Amino acid sequence: PVPAPDPALFSLPAPPAAKPTEILDTGMRVTSPARIGSPITVSVLAMYWIWSIAVFMTSVRFISALLEAFIYFKTMCCAAPAKQKQTAATGAVFLCFLLAISACGQTDYGVRMSELFPRAQADCPEWLELANMSGSPVNLRNWKYGHPDDTCLISAVDFVIPAGGFAVLTKDKTLFSSKYPAVTLVAQPVRWKTMDNYHDTLLVWDSSGVLRESAGWDYRWFSSWTNQSLARISFLTSGLAKEAWVVAVTPSPGQPNAETMWRAGGASLEIGPIPFTPNNDGRDDYLSINLSLPAAATAVVSVYGFDGRKYLDLPQPPSPQYLWNGTLASGGPAPVGPFFVVAEITCNGTNQVLRKKGVLWR
Repeated sequence: PVPAPDPALFSLPAPPAAKPTEILDTGMRVTSPARIGSPITVSVLAMYWIWSIAVFMTSVRFISALLEAFIYFKTMCCAAPAKQKQTAATGAVFLCFLLAISACGQTDYGVRMSELFPRAQADCPEWLELANMSGSPVNLRNWKYGHPDDTCLISAVDFVIPAGGFAVLTKDKTLFSSKYPAVTLVAQPVRWKTMDNYHDTLLVWDSSGVLRESAGWDYRWFSSWTNQSLARISFLTSGLAKEAWVVAVTPSPGQPNAETMWRAGGASLEIGPIPFTPNNDGRDDYLSINLSLPAAATAVVSVYGFDGRKYLDLPQPPSPQYLWNGTLASGGPAPVGPFFVVAEITCNGTNQVLRKKGVLWR
């Protein structure tokens, strides 16, 4: 008879038992309680919560980024202990990367303060102009402006600035509209933050409480500011910088500022025609004096005779164009012959003099 086979020859060996810190081929992790309290994991979690508290005060976008980072971190912490140091370093870099991307990804609505009128008059209340520099409409519903300790609601209902458009906030809408009836997009906040006549700072927050714009002014920035508005001439410069603002020749609420055309480049002076003939014949009766100035510059423009005698000083504040009719400051006619138009310019402590020669005939 044939002997029965040994059963041990046909049985498979049992798989080795997994150690607490090993990873099985199936990709499933065997829980290791000791890993939860490792110094690296604790430091990582502490960093996450510190960042979470700080970022929560600024934007919901940051929270989203932090949650993504935490999920990534939690997954990576499931690796074997030998890889924890590398995992922590990788996770920290990834977390900081997400925070940076989230910060850069904040939506810029393009709302800028473009003109200010702090010095109210009997026929015109205080007002400020907001410009939408973006390519999309912006709804200012539940936006606020003012100081950090004194904010005012701009509008509790829809108040939309069209793309490339302008809106005006004012203390008294009725009085403002009587002064500027052509301006249609006007809002009167329930409570008005009074602007200081000499120096002040205004901030604008969106409906989520994120700071979107800031602007400031100081009377010492301007040599001839009486009751004019302040026009912003550059949106590439911070609204808190004196280079961003000039005294407006003519207020232009609800419209682009004319000063952006002649106060954003270098200094120049042009006159014409030469000669000019102020004899009231309807031809060449006025001399056109065209001036361009840097943003922070002030200027005094005068007309002198060929002998050096001053004929007159042209009105302040500086204007992009003057028209001279050939009369002296006293009201009499200027002598026939050559003359000089002189612009004395001061910019950031530097003086510059521009001269142009003209001829007067009658």
